[in-house]
Amino acid sequence: MPVLPVWLVILVGSLVSLFGLYRIKLAFRSSEEDEQARARGGLYGYGRRQQFLFGFVYVFLGVMLLLGAFGLKMPWQH
Repeated sequence: MPVLPVWLVILVGSLVSLFGLYRIKLAFRSSEEDEQARARGGLYGYGRRQQFLFGFVYVFLGVMLLLGAFGLKMPWQH
């Protein structure tokens, strides 16, 4: 079974976490910016609460990737 290089897992985990932090940053926009973003649509069209939730999930997944890359065994691994 092929093994991914550790540097690749660290890079992807870092990018996922940074994207999650960006989504959390979008959650703290003003009401005026929120209305403009909803009109714009796409990634920015989500509400502030959803931006925060998705950002939290991305940060969590990125941290899990990083912990796995640094050798922490997850409870579901044997």
